Amino acid sequence: MDQTSNSFEYKPLDEVAQEIRLVRLLPGSGQERICCSLDHAFLAHAASSYEALSYFWGDPKATLPISLDVTTFQVTENLESALRHLRLEDRDRTLWIDAICIDQANPKERARQVQVMGKIYQRARRVLVWLGDEIQDTGLAFELMIKRADGESLAEALVPSVQKRGEAMLQHWLLLDRKGSISRRTRSASVKSRVLGGRITKLNRILRDPRPNIALEPRVVHVLEQQAQLMQAFDPPTRKVIEALPLMGEDEEECGFRGEDEVDAERAIERETSQGPEEEDWTEEIEPESLEESRNDRAIEAFGDLFNRPWWKRIWVVQELARSRQATFICGSHSASWETMRANVVPQEDDLTWGYHPCVADMLSVWGPYSTQERRCVGLLDYLSTFRYCGATDPRDKVFALLGLAIDIDGSDLDANYSLELEDLYKRVVRVMISQHRNLDVLGHVLGMGLLDGSDRKVTFPSWTPDWRMKVTATPFQEILTMNGEANFYSASGTSTPNFSFSPDFQILTLEGFVFGTLQHLEEVLEDLGSLFGNDFNEANQHLTVIQRWEERALEEPVTLCPYLGKTGRLDAFWRTLTADAFLGQRKAPDEIFKQFEVWSGRTDLASVIDPEDLPTQYINYATPFVRSLDEASSGRRFLVSDGGYMGLAPQSAEEADLICVLLGGQTPFVLRPREDLYELIGPCYVHGIMDGEAMEQSRLRNFELEDFRLQ
Repeated sequence: MDQTSNSFEYKPLDEVAQEIRLVRLLPGSGQERICCSLDHAFLAHAASSYEALSYFWGDPKATLPISLDVTTFQVTENLESALRHLRLEDRDRTLWIDAICIDQANPKERARQVQVMGKIYQRARRVLVWLGDEIQDTGLAFELMIKRADGESLAEALVPSVQKRGEAMLQHWLLLDRKGSISRRTRSASVKSRVLGGRITKLNRILRDPRPNIALEPRVVHVLEQQAQLMQAFDPPTRKVIEALPLMGEDEEECGFRGEDEVDAERAIERETSQGPEEEDWTEEIEPESLEESRNDRAIEAFGDLFNRPWWKRIWVVQELARSRQATFICGSHSASWETMRANVVPQEDDLTWGYHPCVADMLSVWGPYSTQERRCVGLLDYLSTFRYCGATDPRDKVFALLGLAIDIDGSDLDANYSLELEDLYKRVVRVMISQHRNLDVLGHVLGMGLLDGSDRKVTFPSWTPDWRMKVTATPFQEILTMNGEANFYSASGTSTPNFSFSPDFQILTLEGFVFGTLQHLEEVLEDLGSLFGNDFNEANQHLTVIQRWEERALEEPVTLCPYLGKTGRLDAFWRTLTADAFLGQRKAPDEIFKQFEVWSGRTDLASVIDPEDLPTQYINYATPFVRSLDEASSGRRFLVSDGGYMGLAPQSAEEADLICVLLGGQTPFVLRPREDLYELIGPCYVHGIMDGEAMEQSRLRNFELEDFRLQ
């Protein structure tokens, strides 16, 4: 949680009885000063008597005064605006607001209140989500959202005459983002430029593929070009929060904020008139070149603005909404239920012709509606990984904000203790995860080569400590096997459990295992594959070139005994390595993926695999499952060949001569780098042929002796 500077004198809370403070927002209107009073209440008795506010703090230095118990109290500009919009003219309104109800200058109180914050949001009558002040066309965005929530396609919601004009460019608007790609690629700040400039789909770029075996008749080309889709992408934190949070109940009580009835009435009138003859005449006159100035374009731009507000990127919103019974989203004078908001970001059939993005499926497998069905059993490590892209001013909140949701930390010494240094907290997470789960899954999140801002670089950790501040470039291998809710696992160390210990200064983690081999050959990194789904054909070709170089290395004649039999065996091992031999949560990729690999890499004419009559639709979708699997497994990694001829995927920061080690309790092997009498953990790796305990069996048959690896 952020902090503002105040000299307000708080009365202490009875923490044993779970006492909280509640804000009474006093009546007022217009530009009258915001006046509040602060009351104490026992949480058990206050259930449903208050609303909890979820909002983005904003710049803590940009504040405005309000009156709190007749004392001047500074709040951020965004909170002041929220209070002004939520204030009623004729009666008090009872709210729980962290910036006011918690003494932010008291670290001990902050820590204790954080521990009960989940209950505070759960017992609130409703959660009010303040997205910020409206812009000129926010009303158009809410109108668009309501239409889409009612089941209208984007074409129907935007331009009723689009079919008459034959403008296919607005028939599909793809709400899609590649996991992590935004953090590695500069995005235009203007939704307008993205929409009008167009993001040509993978399909249209394939149509320009120069390879002779990808040839389509002009008739098919024409059909496919008319299906070109416009793409609007949310930032990764936005998509994670939206897709992961629970579906709220359908029945919403009246929100009660100022002007709501008038806004609803105006919205209903506007919605009715938008379908009238006058509107149809207006759209009929629009030429494609002037679309930028159209009402539809303004609605799209406002829609993009709404879903890229800073609120979506806060780590605390995960708990705030997950625990809520009902939620209302408010932007200026406009409001919508959570159900309406969610309907606009869960891909609709006509928007997303190739199904859920893998990241979205990942989120949906983790979350379930908190208030409508039994809560899924999800551990802290799952939450930490899932919401890694969400922001926190205090990086300790990356952990603290999720403690109230995780089911596997009871009885541990993980609590919201703001006296802990960041390094100590993140190291403590490792110790608790290894101790409680008796495996090394937490080390699978040591991915390295991530992105940090300048201030974060001042704090470094031991190599065995995942840095949850970091926006990583690769997907953890264990996450690949939890797609679509599946519960599959690699088992490179068989059924073993870790033998581990920490040095007294908590800097060295000692693990037991053995060296399987060394990295003899390492190919270049396969960068983010977002371009394979985007509009940069040249960049997509560069990715294909990287894969071709990987393949050349994989298929060259081995100079030593190879674990894969013949060229066919090496080819099978290669494409399975590209996908980490997994597919949508399945532990073994089906043989059908090999056909998609051949089509995607240009070996086989698509028409030899599917009925030519189905070509337009099938061309869009056929190889996509392989590309998804390739993206999840190989993006941000390097292709490796070990000294024993094994193929695999290594961390981006791996170097030739690094060691491939099997550590007891590890799902995957790990790459270690010797440092005198210590080792540096580079990260997890995939080695095809030893992911199901084969190396452990070999070590047993050959009487390998286990050794201690002291990781620093």
